[in-house]
Amino acid sequence: MSANDTPYTRLDRRLERSIQDLPLRVLQALVDRPGSARQLGHVLDEDPQEVLAHLVDLWEDGCIELAPGVQPEDSLDRRYRVLSSYFEDSDWATLSKADREALSATALQVIFTESMLALKTGSFDARTDRHLSWKRLRLDDAGWRELASVLRRTVSEVEAVHDRSRGRLVSSGEAGVEAIVALVSFERGDPVDS
Repeated sequence: MSANDTPYTRLDRRLERSIQDLPLRVLQALVDRPGSARQLGHVLDEDPQEVLAHLVDLWEDGCIELAPGVQPEDSLDRRYRVLSSYFEDSDWATLSKADREALSATALQVIFTESMLALKTGSFDARTDRHLSWKRLRLDDAGWRELASVLRRTVSEVEAVHDRSRGRLVSSGEAGVEAIVALVSFERGDPVDS
């Protein structure tokens, strides 16, 4: 550790390394568009067999699925896409804690990777009306349920905005801008226990 190191510079180095991890790079590439191990290997400059191994792991973890359409026989050419990270409460409740943790970790990795890529390329703060906020709350059970309800309504509103925008883009022929929206609420861990 150098004299100029701070917790933030050390965190920045860890974040930079995490973006370089192949499974995260594969997932990031699939966020952009469906792809096969062969295609992703070419784009990422990696061995397609190694990419395929990570695709299989991501598929088994429930993070990706086979893209719609006829799939080729050769496993290197089968196309995958990222699954939506939004689950209805009733579906989420049926998953085991281990499955919920695996899906949460994957979603957070995608959010983290997207955020760091936007910071690195300068798009994160390109717009003065972009939004970033966080708040630590102390809630009773009723407050927790109320917050969950507010976030569910917000997801519905975000989807409605997306639908209306998609309609306008089709009509106008404009390309539009790619945006990432991430909503997260969770019970804070105890730093003493970690």
